[in-house]
This record gives sequence, structure tokens and C-alpha cells, in this order.
Amino acid sequence: MSPTFLYHYTSIETLIYILKNRTIRFNNLNQVDDLNEGKSEDFRSIGNYFLVSCWTGLEEESIPFWNMYTDKMTGVRIKLPSDLFNTYTIFTNADYGLDPGAINSIVPPDVTFGINHWIVPTHNNFLKKVEYTDDKVKLKPALKTIVGNQFTIHLDKIGIYKATHWAFQSEWRYIIKVFPFASEVQNMNNGSNLLRESLLSINRGDSVPFSHLDITVNEEKFKQMEIILGPKSSEADKIIVESLVEKFNPTAIVKNSDLKGTIR
Repeated sequence: MSPTFLYHYTSIETLIYILKNRTIRFNNLNQVDDLNEGKSEDFRSIGNYFLVSCWTGLEEESIPFWNMYTDKMTGVRIKLPSDLFNTYTIFTNADYGLDPGAINSIVPPDVTFGINHWIVPTHNNFLKKVEYTDDKVKLKPALKTIVGNQFTIHLDKIGIYKATHWAFQSEWRYIIKVFPFASEVQNMNNGSNLLRESLLSINRGDSVPFSHLDITVNEEKFKQMEIILGPKSSEADKIIVESLVEKFNPTAIVKNSDLKGTIR
């Protein structure tokens, strides 16, 4: 079960973009801090097809997080409800290689399907708790199964495991899969199976056209934002953040860190 709230440590500069645009940026899995992520036994760059936004379920402030993800402990910690994104209805049929019907997704339909890529509808299953393990089979899995002339790529094994030395993060992450497909496969009514074409593209190592995506936050969830200033934030930092909040999200709460004045 997902926690009611999640927490994200970041810079004041990033906070500006979040407040102004009302979006959270999902970055390529190959850009996260753990250099071992996004790897598998049979694909060199499988992490290119995953976009993630990383949060923690730890309610208590974390000194390691302040050190790792803010500039000299002068950034912010954002608190938001875990169901923070808008959802949209994506209608699928057999051409997609998915069960026909309506699927809820945090990515709007006009963004879901591009010229040579598509974003897999999330089935309300885009928030994952990271599992910490030293099992090398999980950390660097084999993804391809071949039976006769058919093959399957098990992408659900990627993005959910990290080594145990990262366990202090208690991480939850939102995951979006971006699948490439051959540029000539653009019409969903031409009898092509989009999932099959995508697996062929992934098997070839085809690229996707972007390394990040900004996802809109639900307005009512956005209003519930709480911002804690870093332990070493200055009075000027506080004035900047309070001014930003007053302009872009006046219902948000701004607080000083419980650690302020306790760290040299």
C-alpha cells in the first residue's frame, strides 16, 4: 500500500519550476545517482526506455538526503500526497498489443503517442516501492525470453531494485515506460501490433526522442504542498521561497527545518 504522502529533496531552482509550471520532471533512469541502475544481462541501454521521479516515504528529515540532493543543505524538501498526478483515460485495442478497454494514465493522450514512440498506459500502477537486495539476478536481470521464433522482453524487472547500501533512502518512484517503434508504424488502424513493433525496436536498440518528461500535478493535490527549508538555508532563501509560494501556490505551507541550528 502506498504511503499517504511522499517527500522529495531538491534545489530552490528546481522548486521554482515545479511551482511555476505545476509539473514534476521525470528523468531517464540512466541519469539517477546509482550508476548500476538501468542495466541488464542482455541489453546495454535498457534504462533509456524508463523515465522516473524519485521520492522517499521517510517523514523524518534525513541528513544524508539534505547533503546529497540539495546545495550545502540550502535547498528544500517538498511534501505532497502520493496520488499527486492528474489521470487521463487512454482507450486501447488489439492493435496496441494490450487488452482492449479504457486505461487510466498520468500521461495525457496527446502526449502518449508520438511519431516514433509511445508511452505505455500506466494501469494505475506507476508508483513502485523500491526493493533493496544484493541478489545480482535482480540487480542485473536477463530480460529476453526466446521460444522458437518468438521472443518476449520482461521490462517489469527494471527500475524496482537497488543494492542494499541504498536502503537508507526508503525510496518510492513513479515510473513511465517510453517505447520506440519504427517510424513507418504510425497508424493504429493499419493492423500493426504496436507492442510487438516496440519490442523489435528495443531489441535493435532504437532510441527515443527525449530523456525527460514533465507531468502535470493535480491542482487540489498541488495546494496541499508543504515545503521545508534546508537546515542551512539563509533568511534570503526563506524570503525567496515564501515569495514564490505566495505567487504560485499560496495555500502551500513553508517551514524551517527541525535541524536548523543543529548542524555546523
